[in-house]
Amino acid sequence: MTIEIHSVADLAPDEREQLFDRTSNITEISGRVTDIIDRVTTEGDVALRDLTEEFDECTIGAIDATEDAERAYDELDLSLQTTIDRAIQTITDRYEPRASDSTSLRRIPLSRVGVCIDPCQQGSATQLLHQTLPAQAAGVDHIAVVLPPQTESQELALGVAHRLEVDRIYRLSRAQAVAALAYGTESVFAVQKIVGGMNQWTAAAKDQVRDDAAIDGAYTAPACVIIANEGTTIDHIVGSLSIHRKYTKAPLVVLSPDEAQLKTVQDRLGCAESDSHGEHEQVHSRLQQAHSGLFSVRSLSEAVGFVNEYSPTVASVQTDENATIERRLKNTGHIVRGPITAHKIMETGPNIGPTQGATTTESPLSAHSFLKNQSVQSNTPDHEDIYTDFVSADNVQD
Repeated sequence: MTIEIHSVADLAPDEREQLFDRTSNITEISGRVTDIIDRVTTEGDVALRDLTEEFDECTIGAIDATEDAERAYDELDLSLQTTIDRAIQTITDRYEPRASDSTSLRRIPLSRVGVCIDPCQQGSATQLLHQTLPAQAAGVDHIAVVLPPQTESQELALGVAHRLEVDRIYRLSRAQAVAALAYGTESVFAVQKIVGGMNQWTAAAKDQVRDDAAIDGAYTAPACVIIANEGTTIDHIVGSLSIHRKYTKAPLVVLSPDEAQLKTVQDRLGCAESDSHGEHEQVHSRLQQAHSGLFSVRSLSEAVGFVNEYSPTVASVQTDENATIERRLKNTGHIVRGPITAHKIMETGPNIGPTQGATTTESPLSAHSFLKNQSVQSNTPDHEDIYTDFVSADNVQD
């Protein structure tokens, strides 16, 4: 089936609503998630093992896999270990919190944080870096990571977790992992804040435990919008789509005032001869899903308006007016200058951020996400009487 090219200006009101409303529909499973959380809080590790067998179709022995991580790291190629070291240094520098100049405000790190990595989630090792390093930069004492129990697909993430020297690694996933982190079991320490995870079960569980453990958000797949114009190369557009398609079920949108360019992208993605690895076929399928597609715009200003309303996790700006456009993009978690590449994915972690349009009010994870503010009041004898009249007036009762 050919990907259709739509005009933003010609979208009907109901079409715009369907395109822009990406709120996660987790209500359908909320009752089941409540049951899972109840089981974990009452049955502990027994429930975790039973639920893992049901959802992950495997049996786990020890839930705590911290000791297995060293073996996984040692088995990685030396070149891969070197790449991990470089990434850790680069990302740490990016997330290092700035010192406060205020003597009346203290920033205190949280004591215990949990990081969720979902099953079948591509890019899990990259996500682990960008969720763990901000917490370490903030000075969090205890960081726990939950990795899916399918060890074969998570060996790299397991090795990265060892290199990061996280305190605990648990073989868990989905709603049961969130419940264990929020309330604790015989094997799992309860934490103050839970971050990560884009699976609908994880999102639904985080939404239900938010009164007992802080969360970054009940997020799902991160949407990506590419802004292009006449000067953008087709290879950059298609390459960016291929890189971001790794994040399963993530919406993809391309905006351009050049309809002929969009037609070329359409043809390239439909050409089997140029798709030896099947990447174009996956992108082709993704662009036909809800909240995705190729869209012509009358101008780059209309493209900016679209992005600010759509509120994607990532905006890749690939035009000859990048600086001007960047300043006008207010509602996106990450701005990628130029095409999306593996290098940018590794060093900026564009999949780590608010999804479903939440970038209108929320920010991507940073060290400050793991700090709480505490005010400090000092004695000021020379000013102690200045506000006496104001305070008295402010406390008058009718």
